[in-house]
Amino acid sequence: MKLYDIAPELRAVSDQLAEDRPSEAGVLSHLLQELDALEWAFEDKVASLIMAINERKAEAAAIKVEIDRLTARRQSCLKAHEGLRGYLNSCLAVSGKSSIRTTTGTASLGQPVEKIVVRNAADVPDEWRKDPKPPEPDRARMQEAYDKTGEVQSGCEVETTRTLRIT
Repeated sequence: MKLYDIAPELRAVSDQLAEDRPSEAGVLSHLLQELDALEWAFEDKVASLIMAINERKAEAAAIKVEIDRLTARRQSCLKAHEGLRGYLNSCLAVSGKSSIRTTTGTASLGQPVEKIVVRNAADVPDEWRKDPKPPEPDRARMQEAYDKTGEVQSGCEVETTRTLRIT
């Protein structure tokens, strides 16, 4: 039986006990047994769900740790790659050779190319800037203003939610 099936049945039996107040001992005993069985089933399903939720949260945390580890490893490899390329570039430049062929590959220096390097972005005129992405709304500041004044900013609306806490 699914949790969403148990909840209405549990409520129905509870309501029947509260409203009808059965006077016959057999009916009362039967309703109490049914209520007890439904409560156990409901609690078992909730316990299973809590375990599944906690497992997914732990798995997501472990994945995040692994992603962080692999990201750091990737950055280290890229830094080593760039360092080795720079070292080879300077060695070729110092040797005066523009190309060296080996059994593992060929390294060659291309023709010099002039390129623009921005040293101070603030000094670059606006006509030479790309369109920046639109600014993000400051949700924290809007929430703080709403909490103080109750005023909702244009383009926004209040949404009521309930948070599930698992302890």
